[in-house]
Amino acid sequence: MRNLSKTDANLILQILIEECGYKVLDPRDGQAFVHSIIGKERATREYRFQGALGFGGKFRNNGNHENTPYVDCYQEDETPARNAMIAAANKRLAALFNSVSEASS
Repeated sequence: MRNLSKTDANLILQILIEECGYKVLDPRDGQAFVHSIIGKERATREYRFQGALGFGGKFRNNGNHENTPYVDCYQEDETPARNAMIAAANKRLAALFNSVSEASS
């Protein structure tokens, strides 16, 4: 699992909003997401945000994908449109965290 900062979490939230239709209806929704994925000790490895990906839409930070956070949804909920959203979000997440890795090297 990658240790995420508050800045990372806010950038991830923006990607989920723009690419996956995550609706932040109340500011507390975005704050809940940010606070649940930051830190080392208590950060969640997956967060169900739904949005345009349906009930199974999740953000994951579980160490898979070369320790790069990613988005997916339930296989039975996949459609060509949802797969395109997931691919776009994951491309941006990979770029974000590759640039973070390069900047800290």
